[in-house]
Amino acid sequence: MRSPRGSFVIASRHSMRPTHHTLCLLFAMASVELGLSSAQAAEQPRMRGIAETRSGEKHEGWIRMAGTKMIVDLVNGGGSKEIGASELKVAHMHLAGTPKPQQSLPGLRGKYFPRAEFGGTPITRIDPVVNFGWGGGSPMGGFPADNFTVRWEGEVEAPVSGNYQFHTSSNDGARLWVDGRNIIDRWIGQMETEHSGTIQLQAGRRYALRLEHFEGQRAAAMKLLWTPPGGAKSIIPKGHLWHSPATATRHAANGLNGAYFKNRNLQGNPIERTDPRVDFHWDRGGHPPGIPRENFSVRWTGAIEGPVNGKITFTTRTDDGVRLWVGGRKLIDQWRDMAATEHRGDFEMKAGARYPIRIEYFQGASLAEAQLFWNGPSLNRQIIPSSRLFASTSGSGGSDTGVHLKGGTFLAGIIRGVDKRNVELTTTENETLRIPRLYVSALQFARIDPGMRSRMKTSEPGSLLWNGDYFPSELVSIDTEKARLTSILFGPRTLKRSQVRFVKFDDFVKTGKAAFEVRTKSGSRIRALEIALDGKNAAVKDGSRYRIKLAPEDVTSVFGIGD
Repeated sequence: MRSPRGSFVIASRHSMRPTHHTLCLLFAMASVELGLSSAQAAEQPRMRGIAETRSGEKHEGWIRMAGTKMIVDLVNGGGSKEIGASELKVAHMHLAGTPKPQQSLPGLRGKYFPRAEFGGTPITRIDPVVNFGWGGGSPMGGFPADNFTVRWEGEVEAPVSGNYQFHTSSNDGARLWVDGRNIIDRWIGQMETEHSGTIQLQAGRRYALRLEHFEGQRAAAMKLLWTPPGGAKSIIPKGHLWHSPATATRHAANGLNGAYFKNRNLQGNPIERTDPRVDFHWDRGGHPPGIPRENFSVRWTGAIEGPVNGKITFTTRTDDGVRLWVGGRKLIDQWRDMAATEHRGDFEMKAGARYPIRIEYFQGASLAEAQLFWNGPSLNRQIIPSSRLFASTSGSGGSDTGVHLKGGTFLAGIIRGVDKRNVELTTTENETLRIPRLYVSALQFARIDPGMRSRMKTSEPGSLLWNGDYFPSELVSIDTEKARLTSILFGPRTLKRSQVRFVKFDDFVKTGKAAFEVRTKSGSRIRALEIALDGKNAAVKDGSRYRIKLAPEDVTSVFGIGD
């Protein structure tokens, strides 16, 4: 059985047939062994990639996996290399004939908010290092010099094993998380002051990093330093800070992620912000700081939710060029200089289903405008509202929403509903899972920061609300409007679904041993005891001995753990 592109199946000893479209979760299976024979794998070596070991060796070729071993059939007939879980650092791969996956890029992704407490529309840029002494000036043109906040996210790579001291030198407040641990927390007004925290890291591994800073009045500074084992204190240098490319598949705030380029060719490092809708007359203003009034381009990405069932007509009105994709289909392609002109394309949608959307626009000279409309059955023509648009997210925190399983696996997607038996999850490829609650440890309705995650680890089962309250309780059900809970102290309670941020059923932290961590395009992270992988099949036994069947093209990387 092969699942279609982008989907996966979790199966049991009782059935290997999917029961809900092409993506289903059945029961745990421990008795069937994973693995392909060497002869079978050799006949179909179609996963191409580069595997890097902890000792720094890199091996490029066709990748297949059996159990706890990775086999790389080297390019140019150079034989084969077998790599165990404890030896593997990471392997990045793609299915032959498909685009290579985007790998981590240098630097941290910095989101600069023009108001205190991360308020206002942020400007995003990539900072190679964090070593800023702004004094009385501004971080960038058109941005305030006082009362702003910044959040940097990405990964830090350890060159050697041992205890690392991290240091912040800031004016004013600073908070730092490494590998989910809040090691520095000095969220206070202060002259430039240094604070430190210690954590143990392993050579060659990358760890999630998040740094937050607020600036009050007058002088501003923010520096991120470390003291490696046996080394001297220094600014964390280039080559040790990384970020993931932004993707359009992960649920976030309403609107679309807008990447603004200082040229008409969508090239170079963009300035990013979330735009609630595409409805711009830039000759009246509204450019992000640092973007010229002429000869610029924009790429909007995210997801769009179907308003009704049936054929929806999309209309762009632009001056100048425009291209539009919905659900992976190119509906409009008018990449040329022109006065304000309308173009149309049709797409069949289902009410409530979400589809990836991408819009590209360039401005030449003189007037500049871009608008995106739709109309359809019982739907009058209108600018597509922000309530139907969902921006992408990025950074090291992973997907904003999804389901945690008891083996430490996280399945990314949008939680549609919960009843006494199942959790219904729509993946970013619009496939639907019905997951038995027996195997679910937590539900994540929005991103939670590392400090809050640590708090949840030690809490009894219950619900975290958006106002910060934690309500010890048992979840009865969730639908599109309501969340129904019951507790020993307060009895039955009904809340608005929008009030609930996180629900803990059971321990959702990484449990048990694992040999690998598998990451997918959709944002899922699967802790695997064993993997069977070639160009036609991918099967993973996760830490709780679930068997998960993946489409090989959905696998982007495998990290060695070797617990």
